[in-house]
Parts: sequence; C-alpha cells; structure tokens
Amino acid sequence: MKSLSLAVLQIISPIFYLRCYSTIKMNDIKIEKFFVRDDEQFFPNNNQLPVIVYRQVFDTKSVSASKWEQLFQENNFGKSWRDGIFTYHHYHSTAHEALGCYGGHAQVRLGGDNEQVRKDIELNAGDCILIPTGVAHKNMGQDSEFGVVGAYDLDGKSYDMNYGKDAEERRKAEENMKKVQVPRMDPVVGKKNGGVIEFWQKNTHQNEILMTTDSTSLSEIQKTNVIDQLKRRVTFIKYKSNGRTYSRIYYVNLSEDAIHYQGSKRKSKHEACKIKDIGQIRRGFTTAVWKKYIDKRKITRDKAHLAFSILYDNNRHSLDLLADSENICLQWIQGLEYLIERYRSHVRTHHEITDRWLWSLFSQADRDQSGQLNRREVHQLLRLLNIELDEREIDQYFNQSNIRTSNYEELRNLDKDEFLLFYKFVSHRPELLKIICQEIDQYFNQSNIRTSNYEELRNLDKDEFLLFYKFVSHRPELLKIICQYNGSTPEQIADTLFKYSILSKMPHTNPLEYPVDIASITCWKMKTKNISPQPEKPLTMTSDNNSSSWSSNTKDKKNYLTIEQFKNFLQNEEHMKGITIDDCSKLIARFEPSSEGHKYEELGVDGLRLFLLHDEFCLMNPDKSRRVYHDMTRPITDYFIATSHNTYIRDSQVYGNCTPETFIHALRTGCRAVEMDCYDGDNMEPIVYHAKTLTKPITLRAILHAIQTQAFTVSPYPLFLNIENHCSYEQQGVMARLLKNIFKGKTENYFSVGFIFNFLRKTDHLLTEPLMNDSQVLPSPEDLKYKVIIRSRRYPKGKIPADPKSSRSNDETEPNPKNYHPDFAKLIIYAQIVSYTNINHTMSTQKCFHSISFKESKADDLIKAEPPEHLDLIKLTNKHLVRVYPGTIRQNSSNINPVTYWTYGVQMAALNYQANDDSMCLQDGFFSDNGGCGYLLKPPCLLSNNLLFDPKEIVHKRGKRLIIHIISGQHLAKEKNSNDDSDIVDPYIEINTYGIECDYTQQHTPCIRNNGLNPIWDCKFHIDVYCPELCLVKFEVRDDDHYHRSAFVGQACFPFTALQLGYRHIKLKAKDGDYIRGTLFVHIKIENL
Repeated sequence: MKSLSLAVLQIISPIFYLRCYSTIKMNDIKIEKFFVRDDEQFFPNNNQLPVIVYRQVFDTKSVSASKWEQLFQENNFGKSWRDGIFTYHHYHSTAHEALGCYGGHAQVRLGGDNEQVRKDIELNAGDCILIPTGVAHKNMGQDSEFGVVGAYDLDGKSYDMNYGKDAEERRKAEENMKKVQVPRMDPVVGKKNGGVIEFWQKNTHQNEILMTTDSTSLSEIQKTNVIDQLKRRVTFIKYKSNGRTYSRIYYVNLSEDAIHYQGSKRKSKHEACKIKDIGQIRRGFTTAVWKKYIDKRKITRDKAHLAFSILYDNNRHSLDLLADSENICLQWIQGLEYLIERYRSHVRTHHEITDRWLWSLFSQADRDQSGQLNRREVHQLLRLLNIELDEREIDQYFNQSNIRTSNYEELRNLDKDEFLLFYKFVSHRPELLKIICQEIDQYFNQSNIRTSNYEELRNLDKDEFLLFYKFVSHRPELLKIICQYNGSTPEQIADTLFKYSILSKMPHTNPLEYPVDIASITCWKMKTKNISPQPEKPLTMTSDNNSSSWSSNTKDKKNYLTIEQFKNFLQNEEHMKGITIDDCSKLIARFEPSSEGHKYEELGVDGLRLFLLHDEFCLMNPDKSRRVYHDMTRPITDYFIATSHNTYIRDSQVYGNCTPETFIHALRTGCRAVEMDCYDGDNMEPIVYHAKTLTKPITLRAILHAIQTQAFTVSPYPLFLNIENHCSYEQQGVMARLLKNIFKGKTENYFSVGFIFNFLRKTDHLLTEPLMNDSQVLPSPEDLKYKVIIRSRRYPKGKIPADPKSSRSNDETEPNPKNYHPDFAKLIIYAQIVSYTNINHTMSTQKCFHSISFKESKADDLIKAEPPEHLDLIKLTNKHLVRVYPGTIRQNSSNINPVTYWTYGVQMAALNYQANDDSMCLQDGFFSDNGGCGYLLKPPCLLSNNLLFDPKEIVHKRGKRLIIHIISGQHLAKEKNSNDDSDIVDPYIEINTYGIECDYTQQHTPCIRNNGLNPIWDCKFHIDVYCPELCLVKFEVRDDDHYHRSAFVGQACFPFTALQLGYRHIKLKAKDGDYIRGTLFVHIKIENL
C-alpha cells in the first residue's frame, strides 16, 4: 500500500509544483560556463557548446530530489533518475545531461584526465550542471550526503554510455553527436533568456570574464583583461594549517612569473609561489587545510563559492584563500589557470617564456630602474646566465650588441633588445667567440637600429635586451643538419641565417636598411675557407613581423629545407618511414613560424628547432608514453606495479609529518600501490603514523578520502592499499566500515517521475568478493579496472597463530592485535600477506592469492644465493605477488635500487616517493612506459616457467648496441636550491645504463668550462646492452665543481625500448621530478649485436 501511495504521489506531483518552478528567474541564479575541448585522444568533449553550471537554483535547506524531478520534467528533460555520479569517466553521445544536486557536495571532473583540457568543479546541494553531449565526467570525491537527479533532453529516445575505450567507440560517438539538437528549453529556466537559450541556441563563444572559469576559450582581449586583473592588488584571507588566518594583499608579478603578497608591514613584499611550481587550482573547500576549518566549524560551507586553493611544490603545499566576492574568486582561478597552461605549453609559447625569463633577469640587474644596463650590470648578469668573459671580450660584445648608435664613445649602456643581441654573440662556442672578437671593431655601427650618433651607444633598453637574446638562441648544430640535406655550404647558410632569424624580430615594422650579421659570416668563412672578412651589402628588411620571415631576395641562400628535403630528413634520420608529402606539409604548417615558409612549404632553422623540441619528437616515444599498449589481460602477477613505501610520511621516517597530500602526490605520479600503518586512535577513530618515531599521526578517514579523490584520475587499473594492521579488534571493525563507506557505493531502488520502475545503479570500487572461484591464477589488471584491493594479513575468524614467532619471516612488521575482525578480514582477497619459509614450502602449499613481503636484506640474500637457488625469487614471482621494501636502517627515507628486483621479476619494489634520489628517477623513467598507467607487462624472459633466463648471465641473442651522439646542451643552470649563484657551471654529462648485471655501464663527456648556456660536446658513445627489455638509460648533467666535487644540474631517464631514433632533444628534470629549462640535443642509433 505504501508503494502504491508513493507511486501515485510521484505521478501527480508535477501538477502540484508547476507554478512554483515556473517562477524561477535567471537573475536569481549565479551562472558559470566554460568550454571543455577535445582531448584528441579518448574523449571528444564539445568545442561548440559550453558546460553550464547553475549555482543555488534551490536553497540548500529546501532542496529535494522531487523538486529537481518536477523542474526537469516541466522543462522537457526526462528519463530522470536519483543516485550519485559514476567515479569513472563516461559520456553520452545521444543526449545532453542535466544533474541537479539535492544533498551534500562532490568534486566533479569534466573532460578526462588530460591536464590541458580537464576541468574540476564543486557541486553543492541546490546546484545544477548541464553537460553537453560528448563531455566526459566523473565523480572525484563526495561526502556521505551527496546525491543528484539526472535527466536528459531525449524526446522519447534513449541515452547511451561511452567510456573512452577505443577509436571505434569514439568514431560512432562523434557520428551520434552530429545528430543531437540543441534543446528547445533550458532544464532550469525553460524558455526564458539565459542558459541554453542564450549560450547554446545563440552559440555565443564570447564569454565574459566573470561568467566562466575556463581559460582555454578566452579571446585575446579577454586574456589581456584577466591578466590585468591578476596584476592588480587584491585582498584575500589566507587560511593556514595551524588554524590562523591573515588578511594579505596578493598580486601576480608577471616579470618573475610568481604570485607575490604584501605582509602586515606595508613595505614587506614576499613571494608566495612560482607559476611553474603550481600543480592545481582547486575551487571550494577541497584541501586538508579547508577540511580542518570545516570540521572545527571555523568556516561554513555556504562560503565555498568564495574559496580556492593553489597547490604547489608537487601539490605538497597549498595556499588557501578566501575572496571578498565570487567575481574576484573566478577571476583569479581563470587567470591562474591560463598562466599555468601558457607556462606548460612549452612549444607553443617558447619565445614568450624565454622573453619573460630574460626580462625578469634584466629587471633584477637594472638596480637603478633606468630601463638600461651598463657594463658593470651586464657583467653581473652574465654570471647569472653561466657565461664568463674577460673585460676585453665583454667590451667587444657589448659594443657590437648596441643597436642604437654609431658613435663609439657613447656606447655605455644596453637596453633589453641590445642585451638579447649581446647574449646571442657571447653564447657562441668559445673557440668561435675569439675569432669574432678580432673582427668585430670595424662593424660596430652595424648593430645600431636606434640612432646614427655613435657617442650615444652605452645601454640596452627592454626591446634591445630581447633582441640580444635572439643571438644566444642561435643553434649551429641545427644549421649543420640543414646543410646536410639541402646541399648548401656552411658559408651559404651563415650568410642568411642571421637575416631572417634576427632582423624579423626587430622592434620596427617599417622597412629600413640593415647590414648583415658579420659575426656569423666571419665564423664560417675563416673556419672553412680561411679568407679575410669583408663588409657585406645591406639587406632590405620586409615589413613582415613573423618571427622568421625572409624576403625573396635572400631565398636563394638556402637557409631552409624544401618539403622534399624535409621528407628525406624525416625518413633517413628520424626513421619515420611511412611519412608522406602531405604529412610533411602539415608539419611545416604546424612548426614553421614564418609566412614565407608557409607559402613555399619550407622549414627554416626556427621551424626545425621548434619541431625537434616538441614532445612528440623528443627522445621518449609518445606512442609508448601517452597510451596503454601492453596486453593488460594476463594475470596481475605478470606485471610490474608502481609501488610506494610508507606513503603517509612526507620527509624523514623518524620525524616527518603524516599527511594525505603525500597520497595525492603519489597517485598523481602513477603510483598503484600505497601503504599505511594503522593504529588505534582516540574516540574509536583509527590513525596512521610510524610507530616509535616522532611522526605526527593523521586519521585514517582523512587519508582514505584523499585516496578516493585521486584513485583513478591517472590510471584506471587497480589500486592496492597495503595496510599494516596494528588496530584492536574493535577499531578493525571501524576500519572496515570506513573502507566500505568511502570506496563502496550503495545499490538502491528509485522511482522515476511520471511512471514506476526500479532503477538500480552500482558504483563499487572496493573489491569485496572474488571475481572468480577456484582459479589457479589471479585476475588481470583489465578484469580489476577501477578496483581498490586491500593487501594485508588475514587470519581465520577468532584465531591467531599458536606461536606468532614461528610464522614470522624477515618481512614487514608482524601485527599483533588480540584478534582479527571478520569484517576487515573479508576485505583481504587477492593479496593476503603470508610468511615465507622456503621456496618448496611456498610453491607447494600457498595459493595464488597469497602475497609475500621481503625486507631488502632478505631479498638480497635470495639473490646472492648459490646457483640455482638464486633464481628462487623469479619462481616466486611467477605465482605470487612479491613486495620488497626498504630496511629500517633507511631512516632518512633513502631508497633501494628497484632495478635489481625488477630483473628478478619482483612486482612491487616499494620506494619512498618523498625522496628525491636516483631510485625515484629510475622509477619515473621505468613507469613512463605504457601510458604511465603504473603497470608494465614483464618481458617474455620473466614470464616463462622454464627458468632459462638468469639475470647474472649475458644473453647474446637479444643484444643491442646503443650509439649515442651527445651534440649539445641548452640552458644548463645550477639546481634551483643551489646556495652558490656566483659560480659558473662547468657542465659534463654522465650516461648510465641499468638492467641485468652485465648491462650496468657508465660513460661521461668531457667538461665544458664556463658555459652552461649552450655547450657543444660532439661526443659519441657505444654501449652494448644484452637485455634491452629490462634496461634503463639515464642522462645526468653535472657541474664539475672543484670545491664541491660534482654538483647536480638536471637528469632524465628512459626505458631502452622506448627510445626514438635520430635527432632528439632530452628535456631535463630536477631531482623532485619537475621539468627545468635545460635540454640536451642528441642523436640516437641502435644496432643488433
């Protein structure tokens, strides 16, 4: 009877609410809208229709599911349901979807996980979001009260489900999307102006700055406006983790690419963080700091629309701010996201990034703020740029770079353009610089573009400083490539290179007479033909402002590659065998910056440089780093798994703080197995910390919530929670409930509006029962997608071992609660930790779901055993998941060498992710393969049970010879935390290979003295590798410092099997994994042994 009454109420309720909802007005609702563009891989998203977010359609206290259902129905959005939002990406290609939140709050991600595309928003009770067809979305985390009503503009049709699985699914989805019409009515305001009527039917793409938080859809004027907003000083309330709040004035300093704030003292100015260090901008109360204030009721959730957080330093720290108005909050979110995207788009804005960097250096050196630099200031700035010259050389280049006057006596200062010009000269190879110096005096007036008065040439202003840098971007090694493929002589190339790469960047648009670059011509002529330099005829500049334009009277100089020559280069050097003329044409259009190059389909030096710097053509093969290509259907024991040790600790194992942010950092870097040590806490709240140390505990609840928000953002493959259980019987029960509530969604029956049917929906992440019974092998990563797997010890209900010591091995700390709670024990299914005695006992008695942990010393003992016992570890890993972790002696969080254990088939080589050491560099390189999903299929030699493979022996059949030609480096500066900024870098490169025992090698280049800017080594190395499938190649740039031995500059690591052949750039990273400005230019060749 109750069901019938409820059903009748559901049917008649639309009539009851009709007048109430028809009064909703657009000006009563706060609107956000933004475009989510195609990620060009998994999800089409929607470039034509923006996502629309309606804030506070209903009051938080009065909102209900039935109100949303009635509102959607009267506005022609049907097929409604009640539930949560799936925690994996999905989209609809046959309909637009409206979601109305009737309780709680959640973080929703739109567009997929591509950082350049995705958008995270907070959805609160009373809010509605209209998601256009094609836009991927998923739940990133929610509270226990969260629920939504979903509805579609179907007109009687059915909506579909797509998951970004493959190209065929996307092709069909895109065909469907073309047929989907714009709704006749808005789901919230119906036919009133606003929402769909305004933003979809009129197809308005000119978003107002205050109406959207999307930075990718801004016009140039809007970008200028939003940046102007960031430059203005704005007052925010800063919320600190210690419970204190401060009123601070914040602004963005664009010359230094940093957020600054003004303290309580008016003259005190501080840097909050660099734009390059920002990892995320989160809107609302989404960080651990905000959670503390919410939990302690020091702030209310109704202010979430005013709050945002800036996560920086690998998301380990957050700047949590509260604005006075929502408009200011949105301005800063939008502006910062635009600046972050602009910074990360290294290729698209390479010149812009370089110019900003140099401007900031110019401003620092210009202490009197005159807008010009004198000789003393230039000398000091050169040291910051890692260039050391004597006074005579500085004078000569200083004079040549001054481009305003021909009067030698007034050559006193350099403005910014002249400084760039100067930088170009001094950054040439040292042996060529001396030749240039000898010939430079007779051509002083050729650099002047501002005045004919030679006496006035003393300083560089801002524009001349930028021009100065164009000189230093000269890449003679790229010239050599062009010479080889277009048949030109070096002299012909040098004769025109300067004309089109520098002159077109002059701060003038009118044609003028300008002489050629004598320095370049002198270098080549004296080097190749030993002839004396002579003044050259002037070149007439065109008015084309493109960065690499050249006029037709220079075209015969052959400073470019024709489309046919470019094709030959790609086929012969870059091993792009299937490249076509049409493909080459598209590449030229994409990378050649000049209009002449586009017109004649030719690639100049600037275009070649941009092409070779792009991620797609760098050393790491993008087909292997950007997509999952391994077979993911084999038993999970056949895979290496990215694994973290003591994930909860930020720094030292003894005194480091415990924080949920370390889990977020690890998961965002691709980790698929995290660890926590659980103990009893106060008020029946389990805590996590490192026992018998000074580490500060944190609640298990906070950690699980943090994991839940990031568990599958980077990878859909299973996530292991390695739990060391030290809790009492009662708190084990609490721990089990927390795991179920946070990771396991509820299945419920709901009624639809207008008619009765049961709607079932399941969103389980936590694995609570086996996928198959009595299987001899574990399921595959594909079978376990989006599953959270508990790895811990499991004992029968009510029983503990009679003698705990007898079953103890040299593995992880044995927990010893009084009893094992059945609710927790039942959650341990495919990774039940057991003790190890010997290989025969384990192989004969243990099941495939039993997992073994070894301290590094125990694992080393197995490896060092006499043959054939040293292969026992490989036997174990063929059947069981094996984890090796750092010993207790590593209290400073140092790491094991994971490569050793990978070569013996160990799936989980656990590392301290908080440590910035060589092992983490190897881990980063190893798991950059297979789309960075955190799972790597073992090579065939480790999948066989016949044990023909021995890591201690040389395997000749698979051997390869790696030929590395180290050509040059660019922008090799000291580590950002270096204490000594005055010393000049003397760089050299170490090349290390890691793998089976015979594949460990080390080679190094000579040291280049006093040149970190553009050293040229021109060194070749031949390295024989006998097991390429398990080999890593690491490049490390070091500074040959006589006082501190050798100091770190930058590094990069790659799987041998993922190397691209030909000319490649290597983008270097700092120890913390962040990319730095420095690059190496190399040529790679691989031969069979």
